[in-house]
Amino acid sequence: FMTGTSETTFKPDDTLTRSQFVKVIYNVEGMPEVEGSNVFEDVAEGQWYTDAVIWAAGKKITSGISEKNFGTDLSITREQLATMLYRYAAGKDLTYMHIEETAIASFPDADQIDTWAKEGMMWAVTNGIMSGKKGSGDKNYLDPKGTATRAECAQMIKNLKENLMK
Repeated sequence: FMTGTSETTFKPDDTLTRSQFVKVIYNVEGMPEVEGSNVFEDVAEGQWYTDAVIWAAGKKITSGISEKNFGTDLSITREQLATMLYRYAAGKDLTYMHIEETAIASFPDADQIDTWAKEGMMWAVTNGIMSGKKGSGDKNYLDPKGTATRAECAQMIKNLKENLMK
């Protein structure tokens, strides 16, 4: 579902861009035929991510950072990643998904999650897609505004496949 950054490197600690993430989800889905057209000015035709962005926007997995811009080269935040995974899973009608509203309550930074991302974050934690990461005082933090790394994305995709797409 993911390729390396070269033939010999993966760079797990590098941040992931929004276009890279939708390409991963597009790959998970088997690179389906794309219907619809590109509505984003910053998504160039014929690029490695073009079909993935058009597909993901058409399936309501993602929206842009504005009406006209997708944010192609912007680093994806952990709350954006969780929300897009949630929308992807919901579109697959994974009816055994559930959300526990208390799932994020134990994280000291739960109040930093944007309103639009709260449901996706609760879903991701409830279903074992996302867990916290160590922060100060050995506490686990969700780090919703932090950028997601390639390794974090790979782990979340693995968790999604193992936990919900059996």
